[in-house]
Amino acid sequence: MEEFISSFGLFAFFVLALSAPALGAPDVDPALVKILDSRLPFDSRPIRVIVALRDQQPLPDIPHSADSHEQMERAMMENARASQNAFLAHSADGVSSRVVRRFWLFNALTLDLPVPSVRHAMLSDDIKAIYADQRVTLQEEAAPIPAQATAHQQPYTWGLEKIGIQDASRRFPSLNGQGVRVGILDTGIDPTHPDLQGRLVAFNDLSGRTPGAAGYDDQGHGTHVAGTIAGGDSSGTQIGVAPKAQLVVAKIFDQSGNTTVDSILAAMQWMADPDGDPATRDFPSVVNGSWGGMQVQANQDPANVSFCIAVDAWVKLGILPVFAAGNFGPADGTVSLPAACPGVLAVGASDATDQVAAFSSRGPAVWKTGTVIRPNVVAPGVNVISSVPGGKYAADSGTSMAAPHVSGVAALLYQQSPKATIEQIEERLMATAIRLDGTPGDLSANNISGAGRIDALQALARPLRAEASLPESGPAPSLVR
Repeated sequence: MEEFISSFGLFAFFVLALSAPALGAPDVDPALVKILDSRLPFDSRPIRVIVALRDQQPLPDIPHSADSHEQMERAMMENARASQNAFLAHSADGVSSRVVRRFWLFNALTLDLPVPSVRHAMLSDDIKAIYADQRVTLQEEAAPIPAQATAHQQPYTWGLEKIGIQDASRRFPSLNGQGVRVGILDTGIDPTHPDLQGRLVAFNDLSGRTPGAAGYDDQGHGTHVAGTIAGGDSSGTQIGVAPKAQLVVAKIFDQSGNTTVDSILAAMQWMADPDGDPATRDFPSVVNGSWGGMQVQANQDPANVSFCIAVDAWVKLGILPVFAAGNFGPADGTVSLPAACPGVLAVGASDATDQVAAFSSRGPAVWKTGTVIRPNVVAPGVNVISSVPGGKYAADSGTSMAAPHVSGVAALLYQQSPKATIEQIEERLMATAIRLDGTPGDLSANNISGAGRIDALQALARPLRAEASLPESGPAPSLVR
């Protein structure tokens, strides 16, 4: 339902806000400042902005797990409802400005506002941060190879072999992703591909083309990502890390690879509760984002950056965010958002010789609140063969190809340990990674390869604290790394 507010109503609200006790001016997106600088002071043309409000109710302090999901989601919804209703109560008397969307995943509204109202919003105590609804473009991958009729006639792709899936399947034959949901934010999926049939359980098109349509992919990137996570072996070569995982897919990019921040945030919210019922467990355990956009600004606080707030909400809901680090390497400090957000498991790309790809973005991510090492881990991301629409296969390169390897291994870990926390999954992935810089020590990391290249066999063989792994079949291989 659309809700309308007038410029006058907003003006009156912001004047009242200025007389309230000072809580600090909102954090303003640098892109919005540029837009305002290009407009005249009384320009009435609307600017689409995303306004994050200050919370009115504290969220409960509960563990980050799937079991706590419903309780946390309801608390988020109630907080957003109370804050947004109070905000809108001051400005419900006209029709010149429009509420485009409400968010509960984080307490925010997407609004179309004229310049004067935007400038007043920048002074409001009730607003935490305000952003421009920027366009986001799918990153160019490195040196794509044209589609091939079939995959290589090997039991597994080189990427799966490199991370130990062949050995892991022998030692833990029941671990294949069965019963685990993995989310994908991308260009969509071709659910008719022979290697992906039966994998799609929920789909939402937020690219602006055909909302509510059945699964499709008019660009190809998302189907490639989906294949690496959950593809089968119909060609004779297994392409997916977790071939029995269920996929929850949000199409956010159009055929040209374009989207907006508002559409991405809407997809992130849908991913947290696909059917809109907090009581049902239809949300994914891990979400893969093989894309990135804006760069970190050193004067920004991640607590006021929209993507970071959203992934932090995922973590509170027990959803592991896995994002590609970006393809802007080899320079330092090139990791993109959302991978740069503190709550994300960020993934760089490595090749068949365990060298970090030159294009793979490096850290650190420098924030106002401190410096974050990025990436966390690396995974195969050079000439990775996977599915593309039309029942075909293609090899492609990029951190987009690396991230789904990690998401797939996370799915295996969740199948093995359904009650595992996000922190436990991340610890296993990082502590068992193969160091690429020659330095010893679990969890130590650098801004080129993170903790190292992931190893599925070692991760599955490492028990959680106070929790045993599944029974093994056959002799255990050496754990010496």
